[in-house]
Amino acid sequence: MHFAPRRHAYRMFALGVPLLGLVLATAVHAAPPGPSESSETAVQSASPGYYRLTLGDFTVTALYDGHTRIPQKILHGLGAADIEASLARAFLPAAAPLNTSVNAYLVEMDKNLVLVDAGAANCFGPTLGKLRHNIRAAGHRPEAVTTILITHMHGDHVCGLADEQGKMAFPNATVWAAKDEAAHWLGQDNAGGGSGATEVARAALAPYISAKKFKTFVPPEPILPGLLTVATPGHTPGHTGYLFTSRAQRLYIWGDIVHSQAIQFARPEVSLDFDHDPRQAVATRKETLADTAGKRLLVAGAHLPFPGIGHIRAEADGKYQWVPLEFSQQLPPPGLPGRQGQAAPLKPGP
Repeated sequence: MHFAPRRHAYRMFALGVPLLGLVLATAVHAAPPGPSESSETAVQSASPGYYRLTLGDFTVTALYDGHTRIPQKILHGLGAADIEASLARAFLPAAAPLNTSVNAYLVEMDKNLVLVDAGAANCFGPTLGKLRHNIRAAGHRPEAVTTILITHMHGDHVCGLADEQGKMAFPNATVWAAKDEAAHWLGQDNAGGGSGATEVARAALAPYISAKKFKTFVPPEPILPGLLTVATPGHTPGHTGYLFTSRAQRLYIWGDIVHSQAIQFARPEVSLDFDHDPRQAVATRKETLADTAGKRLLVAGAHLPFPGIGHIRAEADGKYQWVPLEFSQQLPPPGLPGRQGQAAPLKPGP
C-alpha cells in the first residue's frame, strides 16, 4: 500500500484540552500544601513536572511541557476494531482522542547543560508551554543551558526556542539539528511540509541563526563526548535520536519514534498523518524497537507518558511492550546485567 504524506494534518496536533489537575506521581517534586491551604486549592494546582535520575556521571532531568490530544482518524495501517482493542487493553476509552505527553530532557554532562528539544511554548494552546517553568522548578535556569539538540523541527519541539518577544529563550545556548532536517525546514527551495509549519520552525530558529548560534551535523557525527547522534528518518527527513553514555550506562532519547504507547508498541506498523514519509517512519520504528529491545537500552520518548523513560520488551509476532522506569529505580552500576561492556552504537537507521 502506498502511503502519501499528509502534511496538512500537522495543524491538527494543536488540538488540546484544559490541563489535567494532577500530574503523574513520578513527576511530583513540590512540597505538600500547608495546613492553611484548602484541599480544593491543592487539587487545582498542578505540581512542577520534572523527574531526575543519574546516568553514570551525568544527571538527566525529564521535563514536562504539557499534553495534547490527537484524533484517532489520523492513524493509518490499523482498522477501527483493532484500535479499539488496543485502547481497551490500555484501559483507555475507545472513542476518545489519544492523549499524548510532550516531554523534553535536560542532561548535565561535564561542563555542559544539554537540552533535548524545547517544547511547544504558546504554539499549541494552554495545555502546553510549561517547559521553562519546569526547568526553573527543577533548579536550573534557561540561561544556564549551553547546548540544545533538536530531534526534529515540528512546532512542539522547537517553538520553545523563542520567547514571547521572538528572542532567544536560551540566550547562551547553541542549537544543533541534523543537516537534512535543517535543509528541509529552513532551505529556500523546500516547503517543509506546509507553509504554516515551515513558518513556525523558521521563526523559532531565527534568533539563533541571526546570532550564529545554530549548527548542523550529519549522523552519526558526535557533538560532545558521551553523545552519539543517530539518524532516524521518516517522521521528518532529518529526524534524529541522541544516545548518551557515561560509565557504560546508556540512555537513548528518541524523539517521535512513538506517539501512542497504547497502539504503536504492539502495532508498530501504524503511521500518522503528520509523518512526512509514513513508510519510512514505520520502517524506522520497527528497526528502532528491535534495536533498543535487543540491547536492553533505557529509552526516553518525547510523546511517551511522562516522564517517558523506560525499557522496551520484545514480544511475539513483531510486537513490543513499554515498561516504564519505576519511580524508585536507579540505574545499576557497570558490571550488572544489562549494563555490561562498552556501549555499542545504535544502528544508524534504514
